[in-house]
Amino acid sequence: MDKDEARISSRSPTTKATEKVAVNIWCSLTYVGDIDVINQQFACEFWMTATWKAEPKLQGKKNEEVDWDQEWDPKITFTNATAIDRMQKGQRLYTSEEGGKEMTYAQEMYKVRGTFKGQVDLADFPLDFQELPIILSSDWTDRHVKFQKDMLKGDVIRHLGFSAPQEWSLCSHVHTDVTSIVLECPGASDRHYPMYIITAHVQRKIGYYIWNVVLFMFVITGLSFASFAVSPDHLADQLTVTLTILLTGVAFKFAVSKNLPSVSYATLLDKYVLIHLLFVCFIALLNTMSSAITPTSRASYNFACMAGGLGVFVLIQVVMVIVAAFKRRVAKRELMKFANLYKKRDDEIERMRRERDWYAERSKQPKTPTITLTPALRQFTFSANGVTKSPREREGSAPDSPKSYV
Repeated sequence: MDKDEARISSRSPTTKATEKVAVNIWCSLTYVGDIDVINQQFACEFWMTATWKAEPKLQGKKNEEVDWDQEWDPKITFTNATAIDRMQKGQRLYTSEEGGKEMTYAQEMYKVRGTFKGQVDLADFPLDFQELPIILSSDWTDRHVKFQKDMLKGDVIRHLGFSAPQEWSLCSHVHTDVTSIVLECPGASDRHYPMYIITAHVQRKIGYYIWNVVLFMFVITGLSFASFAVSPDHLADQLTVTLTILLTGVAFKFAVSKNLPSVSYATLLDKYVLIHLLFVCFIALLNTMSSAITPTSRASYNFACMAGGLGVFVLIQVVMVIVAAFKRRVAKRELMKFANLYKKRDDEIERMRRERDWYAERSKQPKTPTITLTPALRQFTFSANGVTKSPREREGSAPDSPKSYV
């Protein structure tokens, strides 16, 4: 018997060491906020219940008669919690009828408020959506405990408790997933521990970045065409205008980067800013090449560079708009997939609830009596004392055995 089995046997003598206990999880997210992209964490408050079939020794007992410190529990921990500010925990027993039998269930109730860590994916920033996970784990291995969704009621998320509506849009669904984590144990086989992931999704609102980054960078880059208003004979003045705009764009790029975590890849906004900085460099190169043009042809060269540069600038904007629309559509499609899964699960929960209600109502109704019918096409006579006899009975032969139809 290994360590886990010994712990199960000591806490629950009537539970077999090899038995896997199914723990049903339900949650209600009452508060989501303080989404910190830099530190990749968020704050959350939620209610949660963990329900499992009670042991036979608890059948018929009242809650006040149970010493919960001596009973088995799933030993739930919050793996990605960086700080638990408040946690209230309670236990209870309740009964439910299943298949005509009274079943006793044990339930742990949690009210938790804390800060949780989550991986941030900024490849499509600011057209991104983020996952806010709450990861549950157990001290028992997956040989003894398995997590699953509580199909008696649907998970809930409350929008009134969302504290960041100016920057994010909170989705109405709650996605849950079951997996396991592997911990390497020196000198022993690796252990697999069950994990249950509760995930809320938020989508970033892009208004702030459109007005304060995209539009600002568009105007700065557009001002680089002012260098063509300077006489092509004054190359130094042209380069002064272009390089000043380039330095302004570089300084703006560093200011924007301070509000984002350090990642090893370029975000969509980074690519937009870098493309515009490269375009300003391209304008500076065109200004420099005018020195190799003869003085009589510089005016025509200057006009041709301005017209060509303007065409390239417009093309860049069109391409970026198409890319942004595509990224936005992909994000909405992913969120719609999670929303459809959530709705499908809620429909299944509602269907199961209606079935339970129907069976409960049926069990309260009196059973349909059995009706005994004799074969058809038979003549009967009624005697004076009310006894009905068939022709065979009147002749003295044994009557036919009746057929029963329910």
